[in-house]
Amino acid sequence: MASVIKADTLAQIAAHDSIRPVRFSAVIGIWALLSVILLVIAAPNIVAVRFPDPDDLLRLLQVRDWLNGQEWYDVKQYRMNAPDGAPMHWSRIVDLPIAIIIALLTPILGSSSAEMAALIIIPAITLLCVMWAVAQLTNRLGMGSSGRDAAYLACLIMGMLVPVIHQLRPMRIDHHGWQIFLALLALKGLLHLRPERGALFSGVALAVWLSISMEGLPMAAGFMAAFAILWLCNAQHRGLLVTAMSGLTAASAILFMATRIFAADGWVQYCDAISPVHIGVFALGTGMLAILSRINPAQRLAIVAGFGFTGSAALALLYSAAPQCASGAFGQLDPLVDSFWYQRVHEGLPLWQQTLGKVIQNIAIPTIALFALLIHWLRYNRRNQADTLQNFFNFLQTAHGRTAFMLLVAIAIASLVERAAGVACIFALPIAANLLMLLLKKVRRLGSPLARIGGTLGIFTMVVPGLLVAPASALISTKAQKFQELNEIVRDAEKCQQIEQLRLIQELPVGNIMTPLDMGPAILFASDHKVVASGHHRNDTAMRDVLNFFSGNKDAAYSIAKQRDIDYVMYCENVAEVMLYAHYKPDGFMAQLRNDNVPQWLEPVTLYGAEGLRVWRVKR
Repeated sequence: MASVIKADTLAQIAAHDSIRPVRFSAVIGIWALLSVILLVIAAPNIVAVRFPDPDDLLRLLQVRDWLNGQEWYDVKQYRMNAPDGAPMHWSRIVDLPIAIIIALLTPILGSSSAEMAALIIIPAITLLCVMWAVAQLTNRLGMGSSGRDAAYLACLIMGMLVPVIHQLRPMRIDHHGWQIFLALLALKGLLHLRPERGALFSGVALAVWLSISMEGLPMAAGFMAAFAILWLCNAQHRGLLVTAMSGLTAASAILFMATRIFAADGWVQYCDAISPVHIGVFALGTGMLAILSRINPAQRLAIVAGFGFTGSAALALLYSAAPQCASGAFGQLDPLVDSFWYQRVHEGLPLWQQTLGKVIQNIAIPTIALFALLIHWLRYNRRNQADTLQNFFNFLQTAHGRTAFMLLVAIAIASLVERAAGVACIFALPIAANLLMLLLKKVRRLGSPLARIGGTLGIFTMVVPGLLVAPASALISTKAQKFQELNEIVRDAEKCQQIEQLRLIQELPVGNIMTPLDMGPAILFASDHKVVASGHHRNDTAMRDVLNFFSGNKDAAYSIAKQRDIDYVMYCENVAEVMLYAHYKPDGFMAQLRNDNVPQWLEPVTLYGAEGLRVWRVKR
């Protein structure tokens, strides 16, 4: 059996060596073109210093604080939740490349221009990394003369994949783009022609991903399940799961020591970041799987029982050392914060609670890929003479079978959490691009020019149907005029939140500002003022005070203002969060402020040139 496996591996390597390699220069050309397009689209936001998300703002502030002397192991935001500071869970791994760019360019451009350059350069670098990985995977999965052409097509299609490109556009410096790249690296490891090396590669990539964000934990479990299935399919693969787990454990321990071990809360057992308990769980799982591999049971049922015993022991260790993690990373949130804030974060909601346009954008490429994989399976089953079950086990060991399994895992996760759709789409892209390239070649052979044009447009529609559905649904809607009016209100509200507008508050004496959660990071960026909270869950006690301040009555608001030593109350008219307070608490303090029912303990502050910005000073 071992000689057969070795022969198969050698055959795969020989087939791979016959594939035309992807030219890096061609990928660079596509990347440069797409980068210019994205830069032109983002130019108004760059000029206005309008960030895609408050997380990007706060990420830059975290880097700025570090470069200004805050300790490497300390990621608290000290201008939030005064006087204690707001605890954060973000990793320095993402801060590092941003800080390097700023530090290198500051002597040349000055600090502000260096920061703006980093906001453009870092997403562009991430985009190139993702594009190169996609090109290589597409060529690998093509396994034929069209693989390289499909690789270039995949790079072009990537610019139209909204769930992916949204995380890679200029000024998007938070961790989501790096998560997509690390997911691709883990998939490359799973498909590696030298399995042991690939398994180690996957484990290390997953460790980096988890050290950046625990959002990757379900996908990490999926990858380990894929290695476990390879073991079940063929005992010769049993070492791959142990190797992957070893890489995950060792790299997680190294990264923990490099980024967290000397932090004030370094040994606290958190559920939303890699903590000592997680490393212990990984180490326990690795050791038990190594023993199981050594025993090497012949029966699949015995192997599955060994997996179950290992998983049970790992969970027992996790929940005994950190019982709070039984309810998940967000299980300990204050109930008000959970219901009023967390349950309203759209990107964290399941797919069936999203708009039709977004649903179609998220499922278009995965659907094409699943169809292509079904074709691969049917052809594989027809070519091989073994029974269907044995063919299925054999197919799972192929590159397409492994990709199919991980794509199904990614789709399942994305259906429950919308922001995971980027990983599902990027896993689907190499498979889908190969099918689309075959269709394009067939279309080119059509006799009629009109048929060729129509076929090409049809393929384009398959790739980006969401871009067509969203405008069409708005046009045929009976509420189109209301949508237009709402868009105008939102645009006016966005003007108020622009950094240029918020810089006007810098002329006020520095103080502590009570403001809606989403405005907090922009205020910190635009001024030297402090704020109570932003939309970041570890600071949930302060978040609860913000919610109670604006949704409760004026007496409760005054009590919180005194307790928090608030100097100013501020908000922008017509932003979504402000309207949410007023809508769901029509008798609350925010609704009273919007109706000019202002209590005597607040006095208005006039800022000349501010549009839609309302500010009051708290009387002492």
